[in-house]
Amino acid sequence: MFNCSFDYAKSKYFRSFNAILSTVGRYASEEVIISLIYAKCLPVLLYSTDACRILVRDKRSLEFTVNRSLMKLFRTSSANIVQDCLKFFRLLPIGNLIDIRTARFLEDLIINENYVCRLFVRNAKCSLDKTFSMYSDNIQVVSTRNLRSVISDMCFG
Repeated sequence: MFNCSFDYAKSKYFRSFNAILSTVGRYASEEVIISLIYAKCLPVLLYSTDACRILVRDKRSLEFTVNRSLMKLFRTSSANIVQDCLKFFRLLPIGNLIDIRTARFLEDLIINENYVCRLFVRNAKCSLDKTFSMYSDNIQVVSTRNLRSVISDMCFG
């Protein structure tokens, strides 16, 4: 069984998060810091999560990592406050971001003309349909282009 360890990615995430806080933490607004986190730190944390199978416990661990850093940013120990802040700033949870990235990766894999990629098309289509079915009863309605909007509607109403 193939397993992934995200310990190194989490340490790199915290390193980049702390670099942002130490540089602009006292001078910038929370909105600016969050946009920097989502632009600079999350790609470090989520690198290659789209190409490998992520277990539910790994998604929770990555979610916890981001929540702890946001708790530090908002100076709170309440996960509920962090969730409310994420909704206020209209930021998707990490699990949903991973699903969007995975769907985009699988779609690119399906249309790739490379012979090795062609060997995995059937598995990729199955995985893509499974990802879409998590968010919609009718797989035909959901595509990678509108998956983010479907998830946003679910999260933010």
